[in-house]
Amino acid sequence: MGKTVVFQGTVVRVDRKRDSHPEWTTIYFKESPDGAVTLCTPSPSIFTAVAGSDFSRMVGKKIEVAGVVEHRYCPGKASIRVLESRQWRIQ
Repeated sequence: MGKTVVFQGTVVRVDRKRDSHPEWTTIYFKESPDGAVTLCTPSPSIFTAVAGSDFSRMVGKKIEVAGVVEHRYCPGKASIRVLESRQWRIQ
């Protein structure tokens, strides 16, 4: 926790909390089937240009993300909160 890492994983599911403000979006990975490692953002527009408005284009894709490992903002035991589009890319 608290260290900056680069994580690579294959997206299996994207959950959006449309009824919250901000609208938290959480991404789950094949490599963490129990959901222990996740990625989340309070700004889903970071992903829409590449992934589409419903993020369906992300499922099955390998993504790479860089950030600080946390656990208080996202579901899971370890997560990376994405706040800027330069933190991630689809491989």
